[in-house]
Amino acid sequence: MIAKSLGYVYTNDDARLSTDAVYLHGIIFTSASSSGTLLLYDGLDTITGRLFAEIRALNNTSHSIMFPKPVLFKKGIYVDRSSSTVVTLLTEPYNESESE
Repeated sequence: MIAKSLGYVYTNDDARLSTDAVYLHGIIFTSASSSGTLLLYDGLDTITGRLFAEIRALNNTSHSIMFPKPVLFKKGIYVDRSSSTVVTLLTEPYNESESE
C-alpha cells in the first residue's frame, strides 16, 4: 500500500474549494457565535452542484467527520455555509490512472 499525501483547504466564506475531481477524507466544521449550517456540494456552485451533505452545529461547537473510505467528488467541491462558521476539508487529488 502506498501512503497518500493529504492536503487541506480552509474557508470562512461560501467558496468553490476545488474545480477538479478530488477525494474528501474529512471535514472540520466550527460554528462560532450562532447555530451554523454547512451545505457541501459535488460541483462548482449551489445551482449545478449535487448536494452531498447538510451539517448543523450548535453555538460555539466544532465537529469533525472522518469518512471510513474517501468520498469522490467528481465535479469539484463547493461549500455554502452560514455566517460565523469556518470549514476545513481534508482532501486528496483524484488521479484517474490510480482508480479501480
